[in-house]
Amino acid sequence: MITVRLLGGLGNQLFQYALYVAFQEKGIECNIDDNIAPQYVVRKAMLKEAFGLDYERYDEKMDEIPLCEYYEAGPENRFAKAHLEYYKYLLLLLADKYWYSFFRKQRIIVHSYFQDYRIFKSRKVSKRLRNELTFTDERKNKPAFSEWLNRIKNTPSASLHFRRDDYLQGGNVALYGGICTEEYYQKAIEIVLSKEKDAIFYVFSDDKEYIREKYNDERFIIVDDDNLDDLDEFFLMSSCKHHVLANSTFSWWSAWLDDNPNSIKVAPEKWLNKPTQPHLHMKRMNIVSCGGVLLKQARPTDDLMS
Repeated sequence: MITVRLLGGLGNQLFQYALYVAFQEKGIECNIDDNIAPQYVVRKAMLKEAFGLDYERYDEKMDEIPLCEYYEAGPENRFAKAHLEYYKYLLLLLADKYWYSFFRKQRIIVHSYFQDYRIFKSRKVSKRLRNELTFTDERKNKPAFSEWLNRIKNTPSASLHFRRDDYLQGGNVALYGGICTEEYYQKAIEIVLSKEKDAIFYVFSDDKEYIREKYNDERFIIVDDDNLDDLDEFFLMSSCKHHVLANSTFSWWSAWLDDNPNSIKVAPEKWLNKPTQPHLHMKRMNIVSCGGVLLKQARPTDDLMS
């Protein structure tokens, strides 16, 4: 049995859920531990609230003793020296239901962010995720959400995501700062407009005052509504026709859930200021540097799933 622990915010939890689905599609018994340890970023489990998912949940009363705990972060990281670029991907490749059958009376805990889209590159897994990760009827019937959704659906919309508040605090600046610069956004907007000249940019941000100062013409509409919560904004972002991402898994997933083959997606060159980068760049993404240089242009013939 494998237990996947949730940690981090919604974007990270979606990567962990994708791992859970990939294990299940391999025929491996798997469950999710959604009791998020506060030392690994204080967040609540959001999968059920956001998508109404009914996953196999780990019960603390289970009497299986862990065979091992697979950590990426934390003081107990016994794999630090072996924390190579491909370890997450290789773990999944080695996950064979017959191999795990030898340990069926024990439990393996995997504890990592698993920010690697290759985990669910399989069409079977990605199709299941797209079918399951949709907003509920309750959310769709919410007046404020419905109003914004109709507005977005009836315009040549592009989501423009800014993550500033927590990224500009304390030690986060060294890890996340200086990546999605003004030059990055200017080039990203230019790319969208070159292919969708009448695009309307719906701006999603945790720093709306900054946005009002920088983007104050009619082409930019700030999504600022007290009747919307973070999950509402996530789904509204995913409903846009085109996407300009921040270095955030929140906007990454909102863009991935849009499977329109004509969608323009622009992503930053890197996600973190560290040598080892998450595997988040897909072929269908235009990649722009922090200096505003187009490093890779997406091709229409690229596989949507890759």
